[in-house]
Amino acid sequence: KSKVDMMRRYEASFEEEDFLVTLIFESYWDVPNPAPGLDKDSQELPVILNGHSALEQGWHLLTRYHAVKPREEDYQSLRAIFPEVASCPDHIIHVSLQLTNFDLQSARDLLIHGPMKDWWYSISN
Repeated sequence: KSKVDMMRRYEASFEEEDFLVTLIFESYWDVPNPAPGLDKDSQELPVILNGHSALEQGWHLLTRYHAVKPREEDYQSLRAIFPEVASCPDHIIHVSLQLTNFDLQSARDLLIHGPMKDWWYSISN
């Protein structure tokens, strides 16, 4: 269990003997709507993003393809219950809610104590 990165709330139900990971790699030209700048006819390599740019692109792709999108009430509830995240931008709350399956306490913890804090807290406070 220590070698798998998972949400703590699922750890108790995780059985190592039953764990299997399947990775499927696709060429970017096989993806119906590749990220901007990727052209299958181009001889140039796609741009490799680092740091904040990579994180922003990841958030953009996650929020674009995630099956469940937060409603305005979800943002309002999180901010009302946890005033310490009131100044957090919507797009960061959006991702925190998706990553925690809309568990408000876990989303708050991710925003306040997790790696996402560095991307908004010092700017907003």
